[in-house]
Amino acid sequence: MGQTASIDELLKERIVKSLCKEFSGEITETYVKDIKCIRCGKKEAFCYIERPFRIKCNRRNNCGLDVPYTDYFPNMLKELYEEQKVQNRHDPHYAQRFYAVVIRGIANYEKWGGRYEHAVIKGQNYPALSFLLSDGATKNMRLIKGPRNHHNTGDTKGLLWLPRVELDLTKEIVVAESPLKAMALLEFGKQAISCVSTTTKPEDSIWLSEHKTSLKKLVLAFDNDPAGREATRKWAKYCRTHKLTYEIVLPIEGDWDSLWKDGRLDEKTWAKCQLEGALFAAKSPSEAATAYYERLGHVPNIFEWQGVTCRPDWTKDKETGEPFLEGASEIIKGTLKASFSIKREGLAIIEECRPIENFLVLQTPDGKETRTLATAKNLCNRNAFHEFLIERARLNFSGSCQDLASLLNEHIDYQSQCLVRQIERFGYERQTNAFVFKQLAVDSFGNVIKPNKHGYFEGLNIMPPLNYNKEAIEGEFPPLDIPQFMEDLWQSFGSKGWLSLGYYVATYFSHIHFEELGYHPFLSIFGPRGSGKSSLATKLNEAFTFIREEGIAFSRANTIKGYARVLAERNGLPICMLEGNDERRMNLTSEDLLALYNRNASQTTAQRTMDNTTRKLPFDAGLVMVQMQEPFSSAGAKQRFISIKFPEKNNVFNEEESQAYKRFMANHCCDLGVQILKSRKYFEGNWLKEIDSQVQTLRESGINQARVLGNHAILLAGLTSFLTRFCPDGDDHYKDCLEFMVQCARAKAIESLTDDNTLAESFFDAFEALSDGEYSPLKKGRHFIEDKDTIYIRLTEVLAVMSSNYYIVGKDQTRLEDALRVHPRFLYRKKKRSHTLWISGERCFNCWWFRKEGNGGAEVRSISVVEAIS
Repeated sequence: MGQTASIDELLKERIVKSLCKEFSGEITETYVKDIKCIRCGKKEAFCYIERPFRIKCNRRNNCGLDVPYTDYFPNMLKELYEEQKVQNRHDPHYAQRFYAVVIRGIANYEKWGGRYEHAVIKGQNYPALSFLLSDGATKNMRLIKGPRNHHNTGDTKGLLWLPRVELDLTKEIVVAESPLKAMALLEFGKQAISCVSTTTKPEDSIWLSEHKTSLKKLVLAFDNDPAGREATRKWAKYCRTHKLTYEIVLPIEGDWDSLWKDGRLDEKTWAKCQLEGALFAAKSPSEAATAYYERLGHVPNIFEWQGVTCRPDWTKDKETGEPFLEGASEIIKGTLKASFSIKREGLAIIEECRPIENFLVLQTPDGKETRTLATAKNLCNRNAFHEFLIERARLNFSGSCQDLASLLNEHIDYQSQCLVRQIERFGYERQTNAFVFKQLAVDSFGNVIKPNKHGYFEGLNIMPPLNYNKEAIEGEFPPLDIPQFMEDLWQSFGSKGWLSLGYYVATYFSHIHFEELGYHPFLSIFGPRGSGKSSLATKLNEAFTFIREEGIAFSRANTIKGYARVLAERNGLPICMLEGNDERRMNLTSEDLLALYNRNASQTTAQRTMDNTTRKLPFDAGLVMVQMQEPFSSAGAKQRFISIKFPEKNNVFNEEESQAYKRFMANHCCDLGVQILKSRKYFEGNWLKEIDSQVQTLRESGINQARVLGNHAILLAGLTSFLTRFCPDGDDHYKDCLEFMVQCARAKAIESLTDDNTLAESFFDAFEALSDGEYSPLKKGRHFIEDKDTIYIRLTEVLAVMSSNYYIVGKDQTRLEDALRVHPRFLYRKKKRSHTLWISGERCFNCWWFRKEGNGGAEVRSISVVEAIS
């Protein structure tokens, strides 16, 4: 017995030491306090030193953590088992002993008559805990590892399990549901026996029929679940039939062995369980009120009984004038309780005060639940509350105004219910350091949390946005073979696919490097139609945002305010912008990009107040341009992009590539993003070091321009971290990716050496391209004439080229004309019909005069790439 008890003590000691070492706990006489909570991160969790198997957070309103120690130390039991297995390698029943003592908490298992055996099922041996039943021959076995939980060696009809110790029949005997639960009650100090299962009929029991005249009292202590309550009714009926004194005791939560193992089974808990059993046995509200009075010495002003809300009826004794309990009355044929409260959070940095919304759960006696918002108006008086109940759940309120006040003050306790924040952005949530989506959330430790039945994430106390994208993927995410997925991605898109994935990974963790660097780059995926860029973007969006979408299309119908709000709703997630011909159509200018690169507000508007407050829409996303050609030609805008050009006819595959492409497009790849977020501690722990490493790699390749260096290093860090974690065999493909990335970075570095292209210079670039025959004339005839020193240009055709080929034009033509007027080559703009020059056979009364380059205008020409390098 000393050996088995020492295993339990060893586990307790290890839990306490680990809580102090790894979670900053401090030991007092009774508790381990100031433990860092794994949900809220505050040092306010605690556990009992004597039974440290359950850790709770003191921040009940804000956190409410109440978890077993295995949530803190998932591998502790396994490690302890392996250590003890080595030390007890000569013990043939070590597995059973460890399960009984450590897993179930029964330190005196053998004392109560338990045995360690092997159950033989279909010719195979399985380790089991054995319990000899009351006939002295049949055994009930609890299998530790096997095809099922229980195994009996014979017919168990009418048999009970009795402990090895002698029972005193003149004292109460507790009847439990199974031998292990009876042993937990024996450990607690009760006399306990058990059935084999809830299906055991008391009238069939030989032991019970032999001793029923000698029994002083039976305590029916089955589980508080449907099967346990049905067994309780059956045994209570038997006791009434045979005039046996009995009492019903139901566990307030869980079952007896879990309460004992967690250290929650004490006299105070036992009294609560007795009250729970008395309320279950009551046949009317009056009996329920009497049960309260006998157990507590008072009756709550409002109490629940079997799904009905009741109030006690008191009257005064005519002789003494003392109040006494006359009975109880139903005031609602159903129950009400506080569910949770919502505080909606806007996107504004300075937001208007929004009221907290409180939700109630209305439940009818048949078990149907309705969750509904209860406003102050609903609860302000009896009639409004009565109307509220009838309208929302067809419940009638027959109480008085005083009953309503008692119901709200004592029974509907908003203060103890959690306050849930309704956020309006999805992705990274800074306050809780979690990633929040509609389908799931991942906390700071990488634990995946699913929304509860009310739609919010317990522990985080966050609810996803109301306006979450309707294309969000629902249901369970099937597991993904990541190495095969990456190979299919390579066969389909090569380096371009892997590098694009690297950018998406980097965007997940952009909140880390932005704090250090102050920027996050954009990605430009461009190429002709059919090159596969849209297919790639769609699959990566699905994998990382859990939304089945290609992106957001630019349209004249959409306003800049609309784009700003779409950009603001994502935090730490990529967002794709599709096909825009020019800035007039895109509603997004080079100046806008310069601000977004450093994550300034995407929109600032004035508040409707007389002071100087403003409302700002934040931008914390990763911008991905999916275009046929890059839409911005100014060097300032281009420097902020990582450009990946897709070649023509990328959709022409050989047989192997074609099969890989089909597999890639058919994959349900949401699990990719889930696995990355579950491993977030690995990525975040090495993130800045990985970026520094990639900066050094690019610098050794001859790239020294700071902005280009930082942008491309961030993308490479995303790819290398991902490959190290999930695809360590991808070195050969990575070398090709690195070479391609170096080429892209060199091209960006060369572009950054040239001066910024102004609107006027873009005009001359388009004019030269049109004049050199790069574009066929859009109208018949010539678009310019020239003489020795001057060139005369009509704007119409040049503007058409600029509009259709992604040159910067500005919000309107006026902006371009203003830029042309201040250009050094500008001479005149002629509008007079008397002008004698002719273009396209028509009198040129609306043309622009410019000096030819080399004739007073050469000095303002943009330098070429060759000149810049030289």
